[in-house]
Amino acid sequence: MKKILALVASTILVVSFATPAQSAGAKYTVYQKTLATFSSSATTLTSQQKAQVRATVEANPDAEKFICTGIRYYSQPMSINIMVRKRAKAACEYAKQLNPELSTWFQNKPTQARSYAGKVLLTVKTPDLPAPAIDLDSYDPSVVSSTARERVDEYLLRVSDNAPIKFSIIAGPSIPDTQIELERSRVIKSAQFWSSMYDFEPTIFVYGGGDAEWMVSQLNARGNYFHDNLIKSSFWEKTGVCAQSLAVHTADGPYYINCHRDGIEGPRMSPIAAHEFAHLPMTAKFQNQPGGPFSPSPIWVNEGGAEFFGISLTEQARKEGDYWHRLHMNSRSLVSISTRSDLRLNALLGDISKSEAVELMTAFEDISGLSSDGAYALGKWATELLVASEGVDTYMAFLNAMGPNSDWKAAFEEAYGMTTSLFYERMVPYFHWLASEF
Repeated sequence: MKKILALVASTILVVSFATPAQSAGAKYTVYQKTLATFSSSATTLTSQQKAQVRATVEANPDAEKFICTGIRYYSQPMSINIMVRKRAKAACEYAKQLNPELSTWFQNKPTQARSYAGKVLLTVKTPDLPAPAIDLDSYDPSVVSSTARERVDEYLLRVSDNAPIKFSIIAGPSIPDTQIELERSRVIKSAQFWSSMYDFEPTIFVYGGGDAEWMVSQLNARGNYFHDNLIKSSFWEKTGVCAQSLAVHTADGPYYINCHRDGIEGPRMSPIAAHEFAHLPMTAKFQNQPGGPFSPSPIWVNEGGAEFFGISLTEQARKEGDYWHRLHMNSRSLVSISTRSDLRLNALLGDISKSEAVELMTAFEDISGLSSDGAYALGKWATELLVASEGVDTYMAFLNAMGPNSDWKAAFEEAYGMTTSLFYERMVPYFHWLASEF
């Protein structure tokens, strides 16, 4: 039986308080963690829940505010408030015991998301230090990645009052409820992050190897016959394991599909949902170009941008920053330019020149660039540098500047005040550093 879960605005609990320590204009990084399920009417913490609170406290040593929210399903009687409030109090008291300097606050809130009912949500707010300035004419490559993540966090906090993008999840017959919840959790931040520029309600399909025929039938019912062979690939025919995730944006029904592979839930799998989610608002903007729905989307922007935001907006993935640099740098895909051919990225970027960088990045503007994983790596690093230097608002301005009289290159120049070629040249110090480090 198909399982459908609808995400509504109330799924995301946005908790904010005005306290004396929060001065006007202060910016905060917000960390959230949901504690393991309580049993029956229990109001004390289990050893597992204590370990989760301890890990949260240790992960946020400079936290200014530690908020514990007991969650009641909206249709439950108000008496449940007392129970969930006691649970929240127990969590905050334990956090205070671990770090007496913490300012704690406990409360209760209703939700329409059944998966949260009865649980306790920890929300930790840490004052942000000013992110170091990134000047593309002269910058320290070692701080680009961390600065870009800070810019994403700053932007996410500023749009936290927006209603998140609504979406529905349709799961294949083999997909358990736990996997549906995992998929939902991995796009919660994306639904908030893209909320200011995307007003469609996408559908998310999650399927397993045993659901390939079902997945094809779902796409065919939506008029999509283009991806049948990708889903029922030779790999699938040999192994029975799915391997395809993709996003399709149409005004009638934007959606993405995500293959769930049992036993592979590590860092590599964690951001795929957020990666595919990012394609939907980005593609919607590319379709505003003079060519309309058939406008070309630069591969490094499309795939690299989705890769950067997918990683940055997925908790499990962003904790493995160096892992992603290593993975992308050591990809087995080969790249070629006129001066050097069939090289892996780690053999090319260490001493790449400005003219070679321009040639390399230009090659990944075209759809033919999808023949190599280089589009994901180079585009991720390019997006990282853009966000680190000018912030998310300028990146959004770039996407929004595309229109009937402005293609993506003109939009880029309008937003960043430079041509793409000049930007490619300014990537060289970052390329050299990445190659030396990873």
